[in-house]
Amino acid sequence: MSKLIRWIGILALCSVVLWLISALILVVSGLREQVEPVDVAVILGNEVYLNGEPSPQLKARLDRAIELFHRQLFPQIVVSGAIEKSGIDESLGMRQYLIKHAVPAGAIILDPRGFNTMATAENMATLINQHGWKRIMVISQYFHLPRCRLAFSKAGIKQVLVSYARLFAWEDLWAITRELVAYPVYWLRTPAELTRRSAAIGGEREPQIRTDWAKRLVNANDLQKRLT
Repeated sequence: MSKLIRWIGILALCSVVLWLISALILVVSGLREQVEPVDVAVILGNEVYLNGEPSPQLKARLDRAIELFHRQLFPQIVVSGAIEKSGIDESLGMRQYLIKHAVPAGAIILDPRGFNTMATAENMATLINQHGWKRIMVISQYFHLPRCRLAFSKAGIKQVLVSYARLFAWEDLWAITRELVAYPVYWLRTPAELTRRSAAIGGEREPQIRTDWAKRLVNANDLQKRLT
């Protein structure tokens, strides 16, 4: 019995050490940002509350994009998010927040079909072909950026810079653990598998409510004409 307990203790210690090493590699990679002029930035979505306010994580991503936009590092921003179970469109909530903070509506492009990281990457590949962009910047939480790099590479996008939101919290420990599982899944699976509903991972969700206009990528100016 004492031998069993000892082996359990050894395995537990090894697991902790492995987690620490892997987490350190993930964090260091995520904090290695490249802030240079690009053609466009894309903000990965997160929860938008019923009152239209972004969650703290999403707000931090938007604030980082606003800061870099006003430093004239990119002329356009793609806001990519899902349609939540409540019917809230994350991309619209993100757009409204950007406009409130002096980002012109004409500089914002909506992607309401960014229901997970791989879907956003593939949608961006489509937009890159449409607009002729060369270099893009991905903005998200630091722990999410390594998987973003992988997803955008799988989508065939070569010139990808990243910048992380300036928010750090104890909840990041859980998010880092989730990413340590999600990254190898993304590495092993094909883009088609990753964009299926069954491939959604920790916090990534496929839209539960789809409207006609949400079935394609929508330019913010076009959407504004429909709403007025």
